[in-house]
Amino acid sequence: NPTIIVHNSVPMIGEVMVTRWAYEAMVVNQFKTNNYEKHFYKYDKEKSIADFKKNYWIPRLKSKVDDCVKNIGSPDHEEQVRNDLLLIHNELRLGVFPFKEISDIFPVTLIDSIHYESFNAKIGKRIKIYLDSLLHYYIQRRNNIARSKDKLVAKMNSDETKRTKFIRIKNMYDNESLRDLAVNKNEINRIKEIDGELVQQADPIYMNPVSQGNIRTHFFAPKKTLFGKLYDTFWINILVIWLMSLFLMISLYLNLFRKILEYPGILIDKLQKLLPKKEAEA
Repeated sequence: NPTIIVHNSVPMIGEVMVTRWAYEAMVVNQFKTNNYEKHFYKYDKEKSIADFKKNYWIPRLKSKVDDCVKNIGSPDHEEQVRNDLLLIHNELRLGVFPFKEISDIFPVTLIDSIHYESFNAKIGKRIKIYLDSLLHYYIQRRNNIARSKDKLVAKMNSDETKRTKFIRIKNMYDNESLRDLAVNKNEINRIKEIDGELVQQADPIYMNPVSQGNIRTHFFAPKKTLFGKLYDTFWINILVIWLMSLFLMISLYLNLFRKILEYPGILIDKLQKLLPKKEAEA
């Protein structure tokens, strides 16, 4: 339901369902730690990040820059240009600065100059040049990851015995339906613009949580944040289930649900007793 959707997080109505925490824990744990995928998960995760950046994130930013260059100075498009420049500025700051090897590509002064009052075609051209450099970085990164994974696969198939074992494990544990679910294969829009942000819709199983400081994050996140540190989703979800169970035990012991249900009736009775008294005094 679009009225309860929260991007980068599960809607609150879903968070109170214990089955949501159990189902997510099982899917994530089975996908990440089965005897086949556990060898390749870190490579697939890095490959997914690089693919998203070079195929969707960078092209969308370049398209936004082109629109801003085209419409800057036009009163009819001022609001749209302001919104696009704010999005470009925020996305570059969040997507570049946390990574030392990438932040070296983008000068801080360039990102700080991305606002309506100072933006012009020259700055737009510089941004696109740096985005092209960033694109080249992710292409190289993706290729290096692919080579590393290929070396591992070759090592696991280096002789007939290892090859037989590899094929047996792959047939036993590589679940295509589970993979389609975990990577959200049926999602057509791989990236969406929501509330001034570019939100990734694909490969949730490879995405670390965007929000910091709490356990709420997108569905099928591989890790979750608790007290500023990342922990495996399986253990965080088990903790939540334990806490929910403890709360239910206490509520049943204290008859909280019955008291909550009976309270409106008790309140109405008290009000009805007060009304005749007030009328008599009048």
